[in-house]
Amino acid sequence: MSPDTPVWMVMTENPVTVSENSTLVEVLDKMRNLNVRHLPVVDSSGKLVGIVSFRDLIDVVAFLMSLK
Repeated sequence: MSPDTPVWMVMTENPVTVSENSTLVEVLDKMRNLNVRHLPVVDSSGKLVGIVSFRDLIDVVAFLMSLK
């Protein structure tokens, strides 16, 4: 591959996604089961609205733990 390789040649086709209404536990479980650290987040029409990372979830968990 060269630096001029188009992204479509290396991207993941039909990626596993999560809903924007998924819970933290659902997303963490999916990441763990699939051994991935990032998941696309889609709305009810399947439109990409963001990417959630393992780090994002850990930051939220750490924040919630600090509230106790």
